[in-house]
Amino acid sequence: MSAEEFACFLVIHGSPDPRPQAALAELVERHAPDFALCGGGALECQELSLAEQLCLFGKRAAGAGLREVRVVPLFLLPGVHVCEDVPAAVAAAQQTLPGLRFSLSPHLGSAPEILPLLRSTMAGREVDRWILMAHGSRRPGGNQPVETLAQALGAMAAYWAVSPSLATVLGQLSPVVPPCRLGVVTYFLFAGTITDAIQAQLPEGVVLMPPLAPSRDLIRTLAYSQKIA
Repeated sequence: MSAEEFACFLVIHGSPDPRPQAALAELVERHAPDFALCGGGALECQELSLAEQLCLFGKRAAGAGLREVRVVPLFLLPGVHVCEDVPAAVAAAQQTLPGLRFSLSPHLGSAPEILPLLRSTMAGREVDRWILMAHGSRRPGGNQPVETLAQALGAMAAYWAVSPSLATVLGQLSPVVPPCRLGVVTYFLFAGTITDAIQAQLPEGVVLMPPLAPSRDLIRTLAYSQKIA
């Protein structure tokens, strides 16, 4: 199926902070030429539920003569949102609009391109030890992808929502003699309240990398790797 025959809908977590929503709007605009129709929405902090957002977008797609909406979850961890909430919203939209096909792409963090992207972020920095800082999931096994990435990068994993925390990992590294230069890779997609708080926790001299920037090619790859919802 060619890009002209389906619409693409990007999903983020959502936040009271306006920056993630603004970043989503930029992504949608950037990808507008790649698909017959491109839109975006969020699970939280929206007037409408994700299912309702999908239905509105689906009606636009159907009105444009399209037969399919591909939903791309821009989440890095396979937590409850990826495994339960987004699929449930897609299923509800499918039930409401049975004449339109909804399909669900793999979540962003599952893409093989993530590891090279992180490596390129770290390349050329004068850092001796790295910390890979992720949000963290309470779902059993949900943090294994971060642990795997950290091991491949030679970094230590730290989490915002679960243990070990950033403060704990910094405490484990700070007594090293002679002092080593530390760097933190923020395994987040967008700047926001949490990334501000992470920066505030860092001692002077620790290098903090900005959130990831998913490339245009990466999101296109996910959109073409859909699974049936």
